[in-house]
Amino acid sequence: MGWLRRLIRIFKPEPDLELIPLTETTDWLQAEAKLILNESKRDLAELIRKLKDRRWMLECYLDDWEEKLKREPNSEILYLLQETRKILEQITFAEIVAFERILSLSRQLEADFERMVKLIEESPWAKDYHFFISEQEKGKITLNPLLKEILELEGFRKDLEQCLIRAGLRKIEAIIYKLRQLEGTVLKSEELSILIKHKTERLNSLETSRLEKEQDHLALQKDPRYPEAEAFSRRKKEIGQQQMELSSKLKDFFSDLRPILSVPLIDNTLLENRAFLEKYFSDPLAALLADGDFKILSLFEALREALVSGQISLEADEARVVFFRLNKGSLVKEWQTNYIRLKQELRDCSLAFVHQDFLAKVEDLNYRLEHFSEKLDSSREAIYHLESKRSNLKESIIRDKRLIEDLIKIGLRKEMQIVIPG
Repeated sequence: MGWLRRLIRIFKPEPDLELIPLTETTDWLQAEAKLILNESKRDLAELIRKLKDRRWMLECYLDDWEEKLKREPNSEILYLLQETRKILEQITFAEIVAFERILSLSRQLEADFERMVKLIEESPWAKDYHFFISEQEKGKITLNPLLKEILELEGFRKDLEQCLIRAGLRKIEAIIYKLRQLEGTVLKSEELSILIKHKTERLNSLETSRLEKEQDHLALQKDPRYPEAEAFSRRKKEIGQQQMELSSKLKDFFSDLRPILSVPLIDNTLLENRAFLEKYFSDPLAALLADGDFKILSLFEALREALVSGQISLEADEARVVFFRLNKGSLVKEWQTNYIRLKQELRDCSLAFVHQDFLAKVEDLNYRLEHFSEKLDSSREAIYHLESKRSNLKESIIRDKRLIEDLIKIGLRKEMQIVIPG
C-alpha cells in the first residue's frame, strides 16, 4: 500500500500560503487564539466552573474562620487568611475569556499558590491546625484544612494549564513573545537606517564642501607666491608639533613625580616651596617658562636627598621612578631652552614672509582641508560601524522570521509568511 500513500501525497493540495505584514501578525495570532478558545470552550468552561466552585467553598471557610478569630484572636492566622483571600479575588472570569488573561492568570496563580503553601508550611499552624477544625473532626483530619484547599485549587489550576497547553495557547503565547522581539529588532534596524541616511547626507555635504575648498586651493597654487608660502606654512606646522612634543614630555615627567605630593614634606626648603612645586604639577610648561632662574633644579636636588635619607617615604616602585626622574632633572632646562628657541623661530618664520595676507589664506585653506579630511574619515568610520550593526540586525531578523514561521507551521499547522517592509 506504499504506492497509495505516495500517490495521496502527490495529489494532496498544498495549503494556501498566507502573506501577513509584520504589523498585523500579532492580530492574526490573537485571532487564531480566539478560534482555539472557541473550539476548547466546553473543556475550559468546565475547568473554570470547578475553579469558581472551589473558590466559593474556600471563601465560605474563610468567613467561618474569620468569625472564629473574633472569639480567638490570632494575628498569624489572620495574616494567612487575608493572603488567601487576596489570591481568591483574582479568580474571576469575564463572560468572553481573553486568551492573554487566562494564560497570565494561570501563571500568576501558580506562583501565588506556591507562595501560600510555603507560608502555611513554615507557620506554627502547619501541623498544629486545631483552630481550623471542630471537636468532632479531631482525629479524622490529617492535613491542615487551609493547606488542603490551596492544594485542591492548585490541582484544578494544573488541569486548566494542561488544557491550555493541549489547545496550543501556550504555543501562541511563546510565538507572540518571539514576534515582539522581532518587532523590536526591526524597529532598531529602521532607526539605524534613518541614522545612516542622515549621516550619509551629512557626509555628502562635507564632500561637496571639501571639493569647493580644493578648488580654492588649486587656484592659490597657481599664484607664484604659493611655493614659498607653503614652505613657511609647513615649517610653522613642524615647529608647532615639536612644541607639543616638548609639552607632552614635561607633563609625563611631572606626572611621574606626583607621588611626592601625597606624602608630608619635612625638609624646611621643601615646605617653603610646596606652592611653587604645585604650580609645576598644575601646568608644567607655564611654570617652567616663568622659572627664569631654574629654581626647580635646586628643589629636585632637595627632593632627591630627602628621598635617599628617608624623609620622603614612598612605595618601592614609586620611589624608583621618582628617583630616576630626579636624577634626570637637568632635562627640564634643556626642554625650556628648546621650547624658547622654537617659539622664537616660529615668530621669525611668521615675520620673514612678506605677503602675510596670502600666507594667512594658505594656512586657513590647509587647516580647513585637514579639518574636512578628519571629519570625512570620522563620518565614514561611523557609517561603516552603523552599517555593520544594521547588517547584524538584518541577519537576526531573517533568522527570527524563519523561526516564527516554522513555529506557526509546526505548532498551529498553518502555512504563512511574515512580510517585513524594506
